[in-house]
Amino acid sequence: MPVKIVSTNLINAIDEKRVIMFTYKGVVRIVKPFIVGMSTRGNLLLSGFQIGGKASSGIVTGWKYFEVAGMRNVTIFSRTSGSIPSGYNRNDRQFKTIWAQR
Repeated sequence: MPVKIVSTNLINAIDEKRVIMFTYKGVVRIVKPFIVGMSTRGNLLLSGFQIGGKASSGIVTGWKYFEVAGMRNVTIFSRTSGSIPSGYNRNDRQFKTIWAQR
C-alpha cells in the first residue's frame, strides 16, 4: 500500500481514536496510534503504544516508533483505543512536523 494512503489511514485512525494492526519488520503489531508526522531525520514516522502482537525486541507492550514506509497490511479496527497510556509525550522531539496527534 503506498505511503500516502497509509499516512491518510493513520491520520484517520488517530482522529477517530482507533486501534490499528500492521506488519512491521516481519511481525504483526497491534497499536494505539498517537502521533504521525515527519521525523527530524526526514522519515514519515508513527508514535504509538503497542498493546499486542509481537516485537522483534521481545518487549511487546509500550511506546514505540514505526517508520511508515516499513508498515504493511495496515488494518484499522472499529474498536476505540480508550485512555492515553502513561508516558505520552505530546511535544515529542522526534518529530519535525506533526500531521496528526491525539
